[in-house]
Amino acid sequence: MGLCLTLTYVAHGRHLCPIAGHYHSKAEFHEGTKALSSTWASPLKLEVQNIICDGRQAAVELKAVDTKCKNGLPFTNVYTWICVFNEQNKIVKIRAYMDT
Repeated sequence: MGLCLTLTYVAHGRHLCPIAGHYHSKAEFHEGTKALSSTWASPLKLEVQNIICDGRQAAVELKAVDTKCKNGLPFTNVYTWICVFNEQNKIVKIRAYMDT
């Protein structure tokens, strides 16, 4: 299991969310999310809270843990990712919903 290099990533969020958008590759997603990741004093650590699978799709609930912002405040966002897998069990699409 892993990410397909041509992954489609759709980040849903309020209109003020700096990373909301539609990304067409893993590299494009990493570039587009620098605005958010540059605010952390430590790398983002996500902890899986729950997974619900059905065929080639999974809903994954995640919570940011042990992550601090540069201003010293904890970064405690929660996320839900809807993941779609191909025949090789690689993730080809993620629709992400964020606590923005």
